[in-house]
Amino acid sequence: MTNNQTRPDRSILDPQTRAVVEMLEKDPFLDLSMTPAEMRLTFDRFYERIGYPDLPVAHVEDLEVPGKAGPIAVRLYYPLDGPEEKLPACVFYHGGGMMMGSIGAYDGLCRRLCAKSGAIVISSSYRLAPENKFPAAAEDAIAVFEWVYENAGRDAALQMR
Repeated sequence: MTNNQTRPDRSILDPQTRAVVEMLEKDPFLDLSMTPAEMRLTFDRFYERIGYPDLPVAHVEDLEVPGKAGPIAVRLYYPLDGPEEKLPACVFYHGGGMMMGSIGAYDGLCRRLCAKSGAIVISSSYRLAPENKFPAAAEDAIAVFEWVYENAGRDAALQMR
């Protein structure tokens, strides 16, 4: 902000949101002087420091799903309510504007989603820009969704209601 601009009123934000905004101001990951690799590292560190509560899940499994340009990393989170039941599934695509973010950076959030929802959470990676031009990330996202849809009825761990 320039000197003639006023600081936004943060009193309307809840304390957790205000803390995240303050963290972002101290350690911005959208610094245009950084390389994409540096931005990604800073972005992942930022999200890891948010510190979601460590909620228990039954099991976490890393897999690769076939994609148009090669394997796509996914991480499956299974809720404590057992993989024997028919459980709903949620495919999660990390944030970062298709240029940053990773499965690891959003691990805490995905564990929370799984524990609170009782659903199997499938966290998907995708090819990142600028190295991979559009529509690379979208193609990977679609491939993972299609894999979940195709395997939901065959794999006991991915049966959806």
